[in-house]
Amino acid sequence: RSELESYSDKLTSKPYVIALNKTDLITDDDIAAIVEAFEAETGMKPIPISAMESEGTKTLQQAVETLLENHHD
Repeated sequence: RSELESYSDKLTSKPYVIALNKTDLITDDDIAAIVEAFEAETGMKPIPISAMESEGTKTLQQAVETLLENHHD
């Protein structure tokens, strides 16, 4: 979020999803551990994806679509 703040304070108030990319490079156990640690630290669950393998991308797409449907400016 601090990276977004450097661009604009408005960005940090927008809804968002978090993707954990390049999961094809690590084991399923590592993915689970990273997701668990991230969620414990931030309260948000990242969506594991591998763009290269097209794994998790549908879940990410659905999360973004839901976010857009539920967010009104």
